[in-house]
Amino acid sequence: MKQLSSHLTFTGDRMMRNGFPRFRTFVAALLAIVASAGVITAQVTERRGSMSLVEGRRYMVAFPKVWASPTELPLPQPMQLWISSKVKAKVRIETPAGINDAGRISREVVVEPNKTFKLPIDKAYMPVPEESERRLGYGIQVTADKPISVSTYQAWQGNGELARHIPVEAWGKTYYSMNFYQDRYGTGSPYKERPSQIVVIADKDQTVVTYTPTVGTQGGADAPPTPKGSSRTVTLERGEIFVISDKIISNQIKEFSTDLSGTFIRASKPVGIVSGHTKVAIMRYPDILPPTGGFAAEAHFVRNNVHDFVLPIEMAGTRFVTTPCMYTAARVTGLGAQEFGIDDDRGDVVRVVATEDNTTVRAMRQDGSGLLNKFLLRKKGDSYLETSLEVATYWETDKPVLMGQYGKSYAKILPPVFGVEGSKSKAPETPMGHPTVESGMPMFQYIPSVDRWVSYGVFNAPEQMDNFFNITFKTSEVSQIKFDGRRMNSVFGGAIKPIPGTEYSFIRTTIGAGDHVIESDNENVRWAAWNYGSYDGLQQGRAYGTPISIDLAIPCEDSLTVTEELVCGDVTGECKILPENTSCGAIFGIYAESVDNYELVLPETFVPGDKRTTFNVNVLDKTKDATATIMFVSRSGKWIEKTYTYIADKITWDPTSLNWGTIALATPVVKQMSITNASTDRPVTIKRLRVSRADVFKLNPEGPFTLGPGESRTIEITATIAAIDPIIDTVIAELECFEVKTTELRVRGEAPAIFVGDQEWVNVAASNVAGVLKDVEIVNGGKVELIVTDYDRNLLPATSDANSKKNYFFGPVGLNEALPLTLQAGERFKFQVRYSPLNEANVTHRVEVPFESNATGPDNIAILVGNGVESNVDAVIEPWNERVVDGVQTAQGITTYKKNFRFSNVGTEVVRFNGITIRNASAPVFNVIVSENNFGSFPVDAGAAQGELYVAVTFTPTEAAARAAERNDYKAEAVLNYTELKTGETKDLVVELNGTAWQPQVKGADHNFGTMDIAAPAVTTSITVSNDHYQDVVNPTDGTTKGTHSVKVIGLELIGANDGKIEILNPPSPAAPWILNPGESTTFDARFTPSLAGTGTFEVDYRIVTEQTTFGAASFDPTYKIRAAVTGGSFTPGTGSVDVWVNNSADITVPVNHDQATTKVFNIGLPAGPDAGSFSIVEPANGELTIAPGATGYIRVRFTPGKVSKLAPGQNAATLDQTKAGDLGGSFRATGAYTATIPVTDAANGETKDATVSGNGLFVETTNGIGTYTIAPGNYVDVAIELKNTPENISLGQVRGYRAYVNFDSTILRVSPSTPVVLAGTQAANWQIKNVDLSIRGQIILDLEADNTKEALNGDINLPLVKVRFEGFLGKGLDQNKPMTSPLTLYGFVYYTDLSNLAPGLTSPNFVYIHDIPGSITVDLKCANTKRLVSMSGTNYGVRPIAPNPVTSNAVINYSIGLDGLTRIVLFDALGNEVMTIVNERLSIGTYETTVDLSTLPTGTYYYRVISGPFTSDPFSITVVR
Repeated sequence: MKQLSSHLTFTGDRMMRNGFPRFRTFVAALLAIVASAGVITAQVTERRGSMSLVEGRRYMVAFPKVWASPTELPLPQPMQLWISSKVKAKVRIETPAGINDAGRISREVVVEPNKTFKLPIDKAYMPVPEESERRLGYGIQVTADKPISVSTYQAWQGNGELARHIPVEAWGKTYYSMNFYQDRYGTGSPYKERPSQIVVIADKDQTVVTYTPTVGTQGGADAPPTPKGSSRTVTLERGEIFVISDKIISNQIKEFSTDLSGTFIRASKPVGIVSGHTKVAIMRYPDILPPTGGFAAEAHFVRNNVHDFVLPIEMAGTRFVTTPCMYTAARVTGLGAQEFGIDDDRGDVVRVVATEDNTTVRAMRQDGSGLLNKFLLRKKGDSYLETSLEVATYWETDKPVLMGQYGKSYAKILPPVFGVEGSKSKAPETPMGHPTVESGMPMFQYIPSVDRWVSYGVFNAPEQMDNFFNITFKTSEVSQIKFDGRRMNSVFGGAIKPIPGTEYSFIRTTIGAGDHVIESDNENVRWAAWNYGSYDGLQQGRAYGTPISIDLAIPCEDSLTVTEELVCGDVTGECKILPENTSCGAIFGIYAESVDNYELVLPETFVPGDKRTTFNVNVLDKTKDATATIMFVSRSGKWIEKTYTYIADKITWDPTSLNWGTIALATPVVKQMSITNASTDRPVTIKRLRVSRADVFKLNPEGPFTLGPGESRTIEITATIAAIDPIIDTVIAELECFEVKTTELRVRGEAPAIFVGDQEWVNVAASNVAGVLKDVEIVNGGKVELIVTDYDRNLLPATSDANSKKNYFFGPVGLNEALPLTLQAGERFKFQVRYSPLNEANVTHRVEVPFESNATGPDNIAILVGNGVESNVDAVIEPWNERVVDGVQTAQGITTYKKNFRFSNVGTEVVRFNGITIRNASAPVFNVIVSENNFGSFPVDAGAAQGELYVAVTFTPTEAAARAAERNDYKAEAVLNYTELKTGETKDLVVELNGTAWQPQVKGADHNFGTMDIAAPAVTTSITVSNDHYQDVVNPTDGTTKGTHSVKVIGLELIGANDGKIEILNPPSPAAPWILNPGESTTFDARFTPSLAGTGTFEVDYRIVTEQTTFGAASFDPTYKIRAAVTGGSFTPGTGSVDVWVNNSADITVPVNHDQATTKVFNIGLPAGPDAGSFSIVEPANGELTIAPGATGYIRVRFTPGKVSKLAPGQNAATLDQTKAGDLGGSFRATGAYTATIPVTDAANGETKDATVSGNGLFVETTNGIGTYTIAPGNYVDVAIELKNTPENISLGQVRGYRAYVNFDSTILRVSPSTPVVLAGTQAANWQIKNVDLSIRGQIILDLEADNTKEALNGDINLPLVKVRFEGFLGKGLDQNKPMTSPLTLYGFVYYTDLSNLAPGLTSPNFVYIHDIPGSITVDLKCANTKRLVSMSGTNYGVRPIAPNPVTSNAVINYSIGLDGLTRIVLFDALGNEVMTIVNERLSIGTYETTVDLSTLPTGTYYYRVISGPFTSDPFSITVVR
């Protein structure tokens, strides 16, 4: 039935405060009326308003590339999702893409109001840096039941950014990217060249994306390279991302011709875009820093993966305010570093991107005197950079633009310190330390236009960063804005700076780490704010920046309309934007604000941005009331909130179940139920009552009928069953809007069982014409009603048939009057049959009489047998078929069973009856009660036809051990002694006595549910009850444990306190008993509910109750036990601790124990506490720990300390050089060990306990040093770098990578150019020399490294680490008569060019600190030929004449060597004989002086020649004078 149609339209103005709307409320005449009954079944109320769209409920986010240098290691949680909300929100995080090759994510978390929830994300969700244009399944879907904000955060030791994403509802279909030029760093072997990056994120299948790059792209697996200005199309599925990077143009690196900014992206469905760079310095920086010298290093530490989410074109604006970034006081800019290749480092870079052609950009003059035309952007997609903006600036454009801001890189080169060793003045002769770089990284953040300012935002400032906060606002409204609950003008009053010529001011300030909230007093007070930060350090850094919030609304003169129809509470509706031809209007989202028994269903094809969509709000359970509040929001911020209320019909029924038990086949049985209208204020119409098995159950009435408030109606239900199988059905009541299951119906069919007894007359006097009466019994031996309707009257006539003498022998007495006869289960009926031989002696008479009934068996025939004898006396007694005389009988006063022994004189003469005796084996159970007779006493005379006499005989089968009384073979003989007085003859008439004694039995069973967990669901089991002896004693009748008669079970009684812990679900009752024949069984269901029982051992007894009647009761109603053990509610998270080298990681295994008897699931939360950032969960990866019953599960926690927190014996932090100690975390923790707690929550009941983890960061402290050496000029010495175990052995660090800086006096020493490093005889003998740098005068930089197959350094080995070969010479201007000493300063540390050479288990080498002990070399003059190197700049061969000449003792030869090679200077006499070798060694390029001692030569003329490589000089003459 259609119940409601409404049409509501709204075009209201802004009324929302801080994202939560002000509203007007009305009930829109929206009451659904069922006309026939006047029943209200549904109603709708509505609220309407407008609001800022600052958050959303559905996000699809992705992480861009981090292209880190090998030495820039990820922090312990390098990738995180940051989620916040103004209100408490339930958030679901999933990864929906089908091609996802990373571990699936499926988590549900709760975000507390104004708090940032941080969820670690595996690095596998970051694209491979080298790849481009490949579809990846790395989209992460974040949905919530309330509006939320979502950001992505990345943090490496040298990279980091924060991107504030916008929700899917606000995505657009067209974008322009913001990037930067291609950059590089490194030494050129090869350079590390880095491109920009664009990440496209899809939320819907078959999203067709077309991109037109401004720089040619790399191409990849899913798209070939795309030239500049060309377009390429790719199709993405839901949850997929597509990364675009430009192709490197090496000869244009750092030129804006390689800037990917302005790349145009359009899509068939809304997409999200993250745009930026993989690693860039802003502005231009050199490839290495310092740019020259031995300490020059790859300048990765000024380059960052700057990025942010970029806004779609429709969110472009025309008015902006930018504010300059703030840094710590240590960052001093503008000091002029262009000589190092560093661009202007002052201010920030602001980028403006045009969305339309010919866009004019103006900015307010700094003196506030008016707007200045800054530039003209001629084409859409063009961008302009303001590269050194140091002041807050107000901007206006004549057409919409997009704007972004870049914080800059920073580098300050710190030269080495020089001084005199041991002197406080440190005069500039001796180098102390080495040059290094203080550095900082850039960041990128988008700038919202003024119309996108907001009134509320929450943000987080991360730990271990210098965090800052900028906000701009109307100057007059500063007092109406609160920061963390305090007025801005009171918190930051001194920091408020007006922007000249505008109505705006700004604040720029530092802030502490943690969560912060900014909120206006009312929604009209709006502002823009950014949180950003940096970590400036020695050759390391990190930075981030992003807006705090943004209004996502698109201004539009549109209206929002919602129409719907309701049928039985189900809503079918349409939401659309009017007018239909609007270009700006669109649907932002449709949300279920709150639902109770309702669900909101949107079409799969709906995407935010559509102008119309259908929707459904469906009642989940129509038997219950339902309420749903649905919010419809337009892109312009207008909203309609509908509350749908469904009122369910409510009925009750009694009883909850009807059990016919077992009824006879084809025999109708009627029972009743009632249905009541539970409502007190409204009628209910029952349209129809029905059952599934209408062939079995008939309902009257079936409906329709109407019940007034509180009214009841009785329903008759007739059960007629045609088969023996049990039938279970339910009465279904069809109401106006739903149907409900009411009373359960149960019936079982059973064929009636008839047992008709036989009877025998033995030795009846033939002359007894009156006949002898005996009982014949009809027994209902089944479980259902037996109806006997007739018998074969031809075989057993009621009157004599003169024509058929035989039929007169047997005749019924009292039978015809009883027909039709109805017997209940187990019931018996006796009638009598008279037998007379009719004077036929010695003839047996037999007849088989069939009885008609609703039974088909098993015995419906009475076999009647009699015989006549020639006798004057007749006697008869019937057999006994009785219950054993047991407690049941004695309780009823039954102690024995009596029958009359009837005897008579059937002759013509007087007979004297003398008495009766009993003989034979069973005689003890039979007894003659002589006193009970109808004649007085024996002897008694009886004349002819005197009539029948009797005397009582008892049968007493008393209950005995081992069921001995249960027999069917009791036999004895009653001997009647009589005398025929006429003849005096005495005779005996023998009559057989027969007896059967029976006893019903019943047996149940104990049951143990075992050990169960308290949170486990209720368990149902079946327990068998049978007609067997409860102790399994066999009966003597058939030798089995069966009972010997049917038993009637009327109940199962639970004994003792129970409180619903154990329930018996289908017990018998007196009205519906179980009738069990011997050996027959049935079952009942017992249910145990652990949560009701509580923990511990639980036990309850149940008793089988039988009807305490002769034919119903068991010999004993036994009691049995039901047991269960309940554990649970108890689990214990353990603790774990580990010590690990600082900057490395180690795993802590934390046990979780539980004593519950079921498999348990525990939700493992994120580490909490001040040190939480140093711990991360490795396993379980999905946050769910499943533990088998009683077992132990384990949480694997990774600990990565960033600082040293524990010192080993002998270590002393005060002795460390702080520059070197920076690799250990910069400082030592004063608070000791790191600690964190990990919440462990029982998923079944929500109980949470904390596991505790702790750890310490350790480091290795050791020493390397150089000794003292002496050499002569012209000679060399191998200077050893020794290892000392002070205070520890370097072997602890498993070091296989080493760098040394050795400084020396270059006026008297040089490193041997031909053999600078000697590995033979050192610990590095099998290592590789990775680098020897001699580019700085007076310094050698040496890099050594080995893989893991080589021995690590060990201070216990008596070998030096390595040797450096130095050559000595005498420089010009030096006093050649004095020895000269060069200090050797050493700066050694662990260094790897390839981190894969680290020892297994290590991820960073930065945990070894090496003290440096300097040494020295003394160049000592000797009275011998002395050669010294004067200069290393010569490139030509040459020889100067010896001086002085003539010479008496010493003379000097000057010569130059043009190429490295063997050099000889030989002295000859006048005859050409070689008399002296002055020089004979390998020399390098340079100019030399050699002093020659000629004092031993006699007077004469001599000649010398210089021979070196290809050069041979002319001979020079020397005159020696004495």
